[in-house]
Amino acid sequence: KLKSSVRALLAKATNGDVMAGSAVYVIAYWRMKESDTNNWLLCTDGIAVGHGARPFADGLDAIYSRHNENYPGEFMEMEYPLRMERYAIAIDSGGPGKLRGGCGIIRDVRILADEGTFGLRVENNVFPTWGVNGGMGGGTSRVVLNPDTPQEQEIKPFSDDNFWKKGDLVRVYTAGGGGWGDAHERDPAAVLEDVINEYVTIEAAQRDYGVVIDPGTLATDEQSTEAKREDVRTSRGPTKMFHRFNYFDTADEEYQWIKKHFPR
Repeated sequence: KLKSSVRALLAKATNGDVMAGSAVYVIAYWRMKESDTNNWLLCTDGIAVGHGARPFADGLDAIYSRHNENYPGEFMEMEYPLRMERYAIAIDSGGPGKLRGGCGIIRDVRILADEGTFGLRVENNVFPTWGVNGGMGGGTSRVVLNPDTPQEQEIKPFSDDNFWKKGDLVRVYTAGGGGWGDAHERDPAAVLEDVINEYVTIEAAQRDYGVVIDPGTLATDEQSTEAKREDVRTSRGPTKMFHRFNYFDTADEEYQWIKKHFPR
């Protein structure tokens, strides 16, 4: 609550001329047992997230943390009995805004050793990053063991000693940054570019940005877009300074909403 109060004061003092919320970088501890020696190996994996939009630019996509290199997947595979099978942008994870929040990523890691354990520190699993000055909050994180299989299992984002055996795959979805400014004021051409580049789905372009795109031609329908945006402005009303789950102007508003919807 204290952090939210500081943010609220700063945003109010600058009329929203501040950066939206950034996701907290992710750390995974992949542990593997060598079958021939019974020795244990540890791979500490820093995983990228989305950063908040700024008053002058979109948020940064897929950044681990300042001053840290984003190493290639082949490095992990060269040194450990692991295989990185997917490293992709988590589509729709960036908070909608006139300036879009940065997207998080999806990382799939498969163990090739006989067995092991893994630990995780994955934040923004329940509470998304906050949007500012009319921008909306970013997407949340998630961790799944053996996704899309009969053995699929949700893994707690803050946990350790999770067992995995040869052939198991862990999928990590990281959170996105918050958006800045009203998403219905974003240039439709920028929304279309995000759709083409697979940062935003066609469905989210219409739902969150009010931009109607033909899925066949990948062209915007200007008339339908303007009508959609006008309907949203009328039904939604004005935005507020912050957004996380819903719009709010003060830290106390957010606290009361969270207290109601997330009772201890």
